[in-house]
Amino acid sequence: MVLMSKEEASNILHFEGLDNVLLSQDRSRQVDHLSCYLPKESSVQMVLAERLAYLLCRENECWAYLTDWNASPTSMCYDLFYGYRLGRGDRRQLAEASVYNFLPDDVQSFMSVISMILYFSWDAWIFDARLTYLVNISNDGIIECSVDSRELKNQLATEFSRLKMPCS
Repeated sequence: MVLMSKEEASNILHFEGLDNVLLSQDRSRQVDHLSCYLPKESSVQMVLAERLAYLLCRENECWAYLTDWNASPTSMCYDLFYGYRLGRGDRRQLAEASVYNFLPDDVQSFMSVISMILYFSWDAWIFDARLTYLVNISNDGIIECSVDSRELKNQLATEFSRLKMPCS
């Protein structure tokens, strides 16, 4: 797992600004879109993080970009999040380093970071370098997935259904 600024991530990914690419990504090449309500129970959020790790990061590197951590009522949970980061040797604030790059061996770290994003109701994007999938976790309790593989869309839908997450 590597933690970096969004500028560093943009350079590595050869993107013209991470925000611009993720927000303006042409989803016309994507096979399908799935929008579901996030679970409120922390135990289910932990299982969701584990299933996302399995589906998105078990074979390829993936990225998680925290975009907003101030909008939710749980924004006061910084000490827990920064304690996690400090335990991995990083003292930077979220404003300085908000992008994680996970390799397939980093599944446990991915699950921890995504679990905290879900617990704290923070905004984040999960994606791969080719943008074959874009997952947006929103502080308003919704997860939106745009994928270019019908198989991945069906796998996500199956997992969301198992977790009793209502989808539209």
